[in-house]
Amino acid sequence: MKKSDSPPILINGGVIPNEHCFSEIINTEKLCELAPIIVKENSFYSKKIQGIFNYMPEYNDKLLDAIVPNLLDISTNKYGNYLIREILKSKEKNKVDRIFSKLKGHIKELYNDECGKYVAQDLIKNVDEEQLEEILDEFIDNNNFEKSINCENEKLLFIKIIKRQAKNVIDKICEKILNSFVTLCDNIYFNEVIKALLSNCSENNYDLMFIKCCVNIYEISKGRYGHSIVSFFIKNKKGRNINLLNKIYESLKGKVYMLSKEEFGTYVIQDAIVYGNPNQRNQIIDEIKNNKFGLINLSKHKKGKFVIHKILIYLDRETLGYLLYKLNEEKHKSKINKNKSNDDNNNKDYSKYFTPIIIEIQAILSNKSK
Repeated sequence: MKKSDSPPILINGGVIPNEHCFSEIINTEKLCELAPIIVKENSFYSKKIQGIFNYMPEYNDKLLDAIVPNLLDISTNKYGNYLIREILKSKEKNKVDRIFSKLKGHIKELYNDECGKYVAQDLIKNVDEEQLEEILDEFIDNNNFEKSINCENEKLLFIKIIKRQAKNVIDKICEKILNSFVTLCDNIYFNEVIKALLSNCSENNYDLMFIKCCVNIYEISKGRYGHSIVSFFIKNKKGRNINLLNKIYESLKGKVYMLSKEEFGTYVIQDAIVYGNPNQRNQIIDEIKNNKFGLINLSKHKKGKFVIHKILIYLDRETLGYLLYKLNEEKHKSKINKNKSNDDNNNKDYSKYFTPIIIEIQAILSNKSK
């Protein structure tokens, strides 16, 4: 039996016709009463009820009266959620208010439902700022703010709230985050929330987070997720922070060599080289050069080698020649040690790290000779 040939749906002794005979219903009031049930049956019925809402406004109140008591159930239904979203998209305050008053306290539940999350997203887009703050309060754990986000869906909800750019709401989130900034920077969920916040918050809040980052730059930079916050500040040259960038580089002083060898900190130093102006870049390079054997040791390091690759094009011929000589010397030593002993712990072969650097230096020197 095909779907279109399916028998009518029986509800409380009444008949809801299938698609072929739907037009036989002429009593729209009765249809509104049955909406909470039939809107969940399939897309055909859902679209019909949406049509009543969109094109027969005189029945809107009756339709809302029928569905509001069953709002949570309809919002999480595969077909029913489309009707609720259609009502929210109308942006009519009285209708949005009725839906919000029924769903508040259940937003977290909605957002963790496959269908309900779309209703929650449209609710966030269309409620007023006071209601938006109520939604935020539902998610915030005042005892341990870090536990306010426990999954990907909740992270996305926070970002949706932030993108509304409601000042009071953003100020509230900023205040909470600043209290645990270092910890939250390295949190898999809050890391993205902080970046969204930096893109949407006031200048004052941006500066406060920037200062927190500078003060704790080493700890944040070496974090699995935290390093991307430092890189965000370095890369974000547009607008209000253009005069603050020097503070990032000042904060990195004395930490460049150590961070270059960190698993994640190396990305911060690489970004500082690529995105810095000539003075800022030279500060990074000079610190590496002034560290005894800094260039050599980083060339032999599995993470540090990437920093060396970034600075090669900025080094003068004399420094490049010295580095090439020393690396060829190291390469020769590695071959001798390898022949002498098979003890990997005492005679580790680093040539796999610096051989590509030797090739790149040779190419740069060749181009400079032309």
